[in-house]
Formats: sequence, C-alpha cells, structure tokens
Amino acid sequence: MPTPYSYPYRPEGWATDIYPMPAFTQLAVSDLDRSATWYQQVLGFADVFTMRAADNTPILAHVRWCTFGDVLLVASNAASSELRGRGITLYFSADDVDVIVERAGAHQVVPLDGPGDRPWNAREVTFADPDGYRLTFTAPTAELRARVAAGTLESMDAVVERWRSAFRS
Repeated sequence: MPTPYSYPYRPEGWATDIYPMPAFTQLAVSDLDRSATWYQQVLGFADVFTMRAADNTPILAHVRWCTFGDVLLVASNAASSELRGRGITLYFSADDVDVIVERAGAHQVVPLDGPGDRPWNAREVTFADPDGYRLTFTAPTAELRARVAAGTLESMDAVVERWRSAFRS
C-alpha cells in the first residue's frame, strides 16, 4: 500500500504544491534542460517549476519524486568533464523498483546496479543521471511484503543479526 512518501504518491495537486521543505537536494548539472527532461521522462519525476533568467535561459529546475522528495537542478558553469556526485548516492522510496527499470529501459537507460534484493529486506536499483549523480530507488522485497501481510515480520535487530551472521561464515 502506498504511503504519502512513496512513489507514485500523486493525489490531485501534489506535483506543484509549494511548501517548506525540511531538507532537499540541489545538484549542479551541465545541461539544465537535458537533466530536467531526463528526470521527468526516464524516472517519472514531476516538474514543479523551472526558473528562467530574463533571456529565458533556465537557471533552476525543481523536480519532485513525491511529497518532500524534491530535487533542485541548477545550471553549472563548471566544465562538463568535472566529476560530479563522487561518493554521494541519493535514495528514493518506491513501491516497485521494477516499474522504474521498465520506464528507464523504454528510454534506453540501463541501471548501474540492480534491480536486486538486499539483505535488509529491500529491492533496489541504482541509475546515474546525465551528470553522473547516483540515484537509488528502494522498495520492500516481495518476502517483506508477505511477512507484513502474514503478521510475521521480524525485528530490525533480527534482520541485522542474520545479515552479520551471513558475512561471518
């Protein structure tokens, strides 16, 4: 069942609401129009707004994954060969990462990693955007969904101990 913070949480009017954000990400991109289009078409982000200079040049694009899942893309004057996002991965909750993989595949975009189930009961997939920023989408595994439905969900401590034990062997 979708939560207010999971994809695709899209009640009427959500995409362009302006509200105080407790935190957000800003990414410097080499081609603002290309990146804003990529986020929207390839991954399914919504366009909140694009701020433009007097000459109509885009200077900031505000895209949204879900409520409070906002990313601001800003035009960068740095050389496009500059390494961006080194050591940083942005995580987004999703209901089904395989749907995102299918959507990206329709645009000939291949994941960097996954999709795959992780020991912490998550199914994840990671993409690189046009500037090399890493975006990981994470959803509950089918096994976790079944445990929740059956009322047999183990504690996070038990999951961590099982994971540690697997790597000690």
